[in-house]
Amino acid sequence: DHRDLHSFPTRRSSDLVVGIYDSIGARLNESCEMLAAYGDVMLKANNLSGVVPQIAVIAGPCLGASSMIAAAADVVIMSEDGQFALQTNGEGGDLKEASESGLVHLTVKDDKEAVVKARELITLLPSNNLSGAPITDFADSAAETDGESGASIIAAVMDQDSFIEFQAGFGVGFIAGLAKLGGNTVGVVASEEKTADGKACEKAARLVRFCDAFAIPVITFVNAESFCCIKAACKLTNAYAEATTAKISVITGEAYGAVYMALAGAAAGVDVAYAWPTASISALNPTTAAVMLWSDKLKGSSNPTADRAKLIAEYKDQEACPFKAAGDGFVQDVIEPSETRLKLYAALDMLAGKR
Repeated sequence: DHRDLHSFPTRRSSDLVVGIYDSIGARLNESCEMLAAYGDVMLKANNLSGVVPQIAVIAGPCLGASSMIAAAADVVIMSEDGQFALQTNGEGGDLKEASESGLVHLTVKDDKEAVVKARELITLLPSNNLSGAPITDFADSAAETDGESGASIIAAVMDQDSFIEFQAGFGVGFIAGLAKLGGNTVGVVASEEKTADGKACEKAARLVRFCDAFAIPVITFVNAESFCCIKAACKLTNAYAEATTAKISVITGEAYGAVYMALAGAAAGVDVAYAWPTASISALNPTTAAVMLWSDKLKGSSNPTADRAKLIAEYKDQEACPFKAAGDGFVQDVIEPSETRLKLYAALDMLAGKR
């Protein structure tokens, strides 16, 4: 009875739900009975949202009202044989379209691989919003990071081969997904471009809200200069600020203005913020700030181009360096890249009691 679940949304008997969709639809001659049945399923799925994780597997046709139920799941897995669309005329909704629109989190070859991927996800997720995610055995990663690519940083810091990326074909600027760190499940957001577009912000915000619902810690690797969409950036900032799960940020490169505030600052409600020695933290991009604030140093220059470059480098070294930010209390510590995994594990241990 959905009313019982709705009355006690956090009871421990609630368990994770996996829906597998492979049907051409309902019997049309049932008319209103069909509508009532679909509506009842939607209502129950909605009442469970945020109470238990929900996974949808699109193994074949998933059209019309079924697509609305599947799309409401926390994680959607779709095979190449699937069709995922609100229209029931058989047009559109292939894997490429669904992936590019952000409807699908994970894409696989066939229904068998979809089931395997769903099982893999289950090992990362708690049964409900009061249970902790399962702790598993782990191996340290042997990968090395280039210090720039978000993907390489994740591979080097997280447990070996544990990262599952969500919505890889949707949005430019952030990588988002689930991983294991010391056997513990964490949500991961990492900068991949200097400017994050609206879709990337939407992807990251959705992951943060999902993690917050089930008390999964969020680790963010920041290396970006700006956002390109005000509305999406605002939604992302709101997702971080609202989340009460443990949040740890590591500034690996640049973090200027709105990016710092949204992902690593007090406005994001971050519990712990670290920075690498190579990080650059500033209210404005140093290229702009140096010229605006120190323009008098360029007066009378015989080589303005070269002197301007030196001025910007000096500003970054003196005013935008992570040690100054740490001294002013805007990051908790400046750490070496090689220390990142250990520092994050210690911070997670410290925050384990956060509710």
